[in-house]
Amino acid sequence: MSYVGGKARRSSFILDLLNSPAFEGWHYVEPFCGYCHVLRRVVNKATLAASDCHPLLLRLLGAVQAGAPLPPHITKERYYSLKLGGGDSVERAAACFGYSYNGKAWGGYTASYTRPGGSMDDTWATRRRYYQRLHASPGFAAATLTHADYRAAIAQSAAAATPQTTLVYLDPPYANTAGYGGTPRFDAAALWETAREWSRRGAVVLVSEYAAPPDFVSVASQGKPSTMAGGHRRAPRTERLFAHTSCLPRLPPGYPLATAALLAR
Repeated sequence: MSYVGGKARRSSFILDLLNSPAFEGWHYVEPFCGYCHVLRRVVNKATLAASDCHPLLLRLLGAVQAGAPLPPHITKERYYSLKLGGGDSVERAAACFGYSYNGKAWGGYTASYTRPGGSMDDTWATRRRYYQRLHASPGFAAATLTHADYRAAIAQSAAAATPQTTLVYLDPPYANTAGYGGTPRFDAAALWETAREWSRRGAVVLVSEYAAPPDFVSVASQGKPSTMAGGHRRAPRTERLFAHTSCLPRLPPGYPLATAALLAR
């Protein structure tokens, strides 16, 4: 299930830490939930809160969580009509993300997808199957979903009163990569300052990125290919999970993980 910045695969190094016994019974907050590839696999938390800034994404996720009917098919003509028409219907939300290239909001109508081996997939059928798995996952079913700016995520969650038992996972738009179309350029400096503030208040904050300011430490990492170039061209990168230095004493034993040991798994 493709999605810009998605964690459908190669996210075990993230989940190993998020699902550590050290964080059992904590409040979990995920302000950049995307397609919920991480959220649906988070376990043993007191509460789960997920949010994102795109209203149509939250409209789609809300429909999936509620088991609401999704459109059986959207033609190319209908896709572009919905794009220009406005509104927050489930059909428009499904078109925006379910029919767009690599799951990028209004990234171009894509009815089928050619796998690297040459086989063809029906894009909407593949995504509907993912929505069914998502609907059935306990973590996603239990989560409170909110359309919100990431800076409001903790304040709007059950974690607000207990920062010492709050685990935050931030998966923001990466520097120099594609974000939601039509949105202002993401302010990475503000994101890192917010992560500092939350960390100093007592929460454990983990940030996915390729690089970070010097007061953040890479606590786990894993190589990953990038396919956004198209044509199945893959540019390998090392994705890292960063924590502010103030969080390090609160991490489980063994972290930070050595990159070489992690990649050798």
